Amino acid sequence: MTKTQGQPGPEPATDATQRTLTEYRRRSLASVAFGAVMALIGAGLSAWADEPSDALTVVGMVTLVGGLLSLLHTHRMRRTLKTHPWAHRLVEVHRDHVIVLRDPASDIRIHLKATRNNPARRPTENGPLWWSGTPEHGGVLSTPGGDTLTWVRPLVRRHARYRWVLLLGLIVGGLGVAGSTAADHDPMVELKVIDDTTQAGPCRVSLKDPLTHEHRTATFICEGHRDKLIPDLEYGWVVSYGPWKGDLYNADWEGSTGNDVNDGLIGAGLLLTAVGGIGGAVSHRERRRFPDTAPTRRDRPVRTPLPRRAARATLVATARTRRTLRRRS
Repeated sequence: MTKTQGQPGPEPATDATQRTLTEYRRRSLASVAFGAVMALIGAGLSAWADEPSDALTVVGMVTLVGGLLSLLHTHRMRRTLKTHPWAHRLVEVHRDHVIVLRDPASDIRIHLKATRNNPARRPTENGPLWWSGTPEHGGVLSTPGGDTLTWVRPLVRRHARYRWVLLLGLIVGGLGVAGSTAADHDPMVELKVIDDTTQAGPCRVSLKDPLTHEHRTATFICEGHRDKLIPDLEYGWVVSYGPWKGDLYNADWEGSTGNDVNDGLIGAGLLLTAVGGIGGAVSHRERRRFPDTAPTRRDRPVRTPLPRRAARATLVATARTRRTLRRRS
């Protein structure tokens, strides 16, 4: 990570910035303490009083989480300011908290977006500001003097991440669908109860495994209340796939962990797909809505795609091998 170049802020700004960070940290700690006390009081009243105090507990937890996030935010700003000195930049403020920084010397533009917390600290007008950070990871903005700090992040840094979330959701959901589809072909098997259990619940059964054609005994979730003419007869299904192959389950899908795993994979896949799709759509909308603030290639680090790296490595290895063989011949 290279340090941001530019004219550093005046020396007195260091003291002003430290005082501001100390004040932010004090407020964050106060919110954490207040939220913790409120949550404990609410939990105590809910445990000992006749009427629950869920509202007080919720308010305390929200305040506690907000204070912890603000404390983390302050720590991140302090760490960034230690690594990158203040530099003068010209700022253009666009809609939806989009900010464009311009270096007066090189005219290089950095496209950022202000965070939604602490709206009073966000820049609202074009003009000179102080900047500390990097285009790739974001940084801190302040009015001249270093006494009003706000965190800004890259405008489209998370655009590619949503694609990976969407892909992961499709893969996870696909595995769940594949497992559920395989379960539709599980063979049905006739079971004989061998422990004289008549109640619903776990019981021991004997069966001829339709997959291995061997006789064996196993634990099964019996339904109970069987027909008096055949009091020892139950019907179930044998899992025919995956690490749960051979497990027994009943008509309510009880008895095998594989069914729960399939349902969990489908649910997680749907959730990840929704997050990736909605997040990617919102990110794409931002890029289309603000074409004048879209980062140019010179603003982003040039990274060689993985296929090109692999092809290049293959060509290098081939050339070296041919060179070695020609020398020996």
